[in-house]
Amino acid sequence: MCFGCLNNGVNSTCSGSGQYRFETCQPGEVCAFKALFGHSDIGGCLALAICQEKVNANLYQSCCNSTFCNLQKNPRG
Repeated sequence: MCFGCLNNGVNSTCSGSGQYRFETCQPGEVCAFKALFGHSDIGGCLALAICQEKVNANLYQSCCNSTFCNLQKNPRG
């Protein structure tokens, strides 16, 4: 599960609202993470290769492959 939601497509499920939005990733997807200001951040599920490409392009900071990793990097509230 990723905190934040990038994808409303058929391959991923987004739930919640506001700062509590989260996305349930499909097999092969990781959590893309990018910090904004304060406790605000954006994240969501992406395929690993796509996430790595976006990190290399400085569009995201990291790709987390576990809920715990994403939770540590993506504090809410």
